[in-house]
Amino acid sequence: MEKFKLSKINNGINITQEEWDKFQKDLRILKFQMQENQDSLEGGLTSRNISSFLNTYIINEKDSLDDTYDMYVHFNIISEMIKIVSVKVSFWILNYRAYSTAAKSGGEVTSASGGGETPTSSSGGSSTPTTSSGGATTPTTSASSGSSVNAVNSDGGVNSVTNVGNEGISGYLPAQWYTHAVSLHSHTHTVYIPNHTHTVTIGNHTHTVTIAAHTHVGGAHTHDITYGIHEEETSPTIKFYISDTGEDHYSDTFFGGYTADKANIDITDYITSVGSKMIKFTSTTRTRLSVQIEIKLEVNY
Repeated sequence: MEKFKLSKINNGINITQEEWDKFQKDLRILKFQMQENQDSLEGGLTSRNISSFLNTYIINEKDSLDDTYDMYVHFNIISEMIKIVSVKVSFWILNYRAYSTAAKSGGEVTSASGGGETPTSSSGGSSTPTTSSGGATTPTTSASSGSSVNAVNSDGGVNSVTNVGNEGISGYLPAQWYTHAVSLHSHTHTVYIPNHTHTVTIGNHTHTVTIAAHTHVGGAHTHDITYGIHEEETSPTIKFYISDTGEDHYSDTFFGGYTADKANIDITDYITSVGSKMIKFTSTTRTRLSVQIEIKLEVNY
């Protein structure tokens, strides 16, 4: 409709294209100014009728920590801030999480001994092992067959005689030496040995073994990595410290220790200026945290 009216006007009035373009631009400006005046009268929110506004933003962090390694959360107070309305900290304690359980080896490993070695062991003192026979035994020896003769040569002589025939007569009788022959037939000797033991005493002594220089070789091999999400449930105690400068210098006051999730811990009084800030979380054992920082500022437009 508007185009139709303008075209009729254009048909009745002789204007150039440049004049027509300027007319359209002035019309757009007029419509904008009229809307702006209406917004001001009705209290509408525009950049022209406010000097500041409330800005809220959220910082979320999630990380693992333990009694050696802390968790750090950084945030920033923007330079357009004219008032810090509030800064609040919330956190949730999560199970510690790992993503694998084994690693591959580096390949074949060879270790060499330091050279020949001579370990020596000593006995604990004298010992007397004893063995028993299995019962009575009868070893037998045999003499050779045939006879043997023992001879004594005669040389004459006298024998002394006393009280012959109970008559009280003593004297000497002539004597003569003789030889005697004894025949020994083939025979055996049998000896009976009763049950008995043998006792051997071994004195204190040492045993020496020399081991030559050598190497131990383990063949090349691998251990497959087991991928997956593996969680460990623990019971940590959590504290946190605030740095108003964003550096590793913290206030003497700490928050904690907490053993459960906490929400909306107000730390507004510890944030006093614009710029970088940092919160350090500590734990007594291995765990994982999800941290949220809510910052509300009045910001100059």
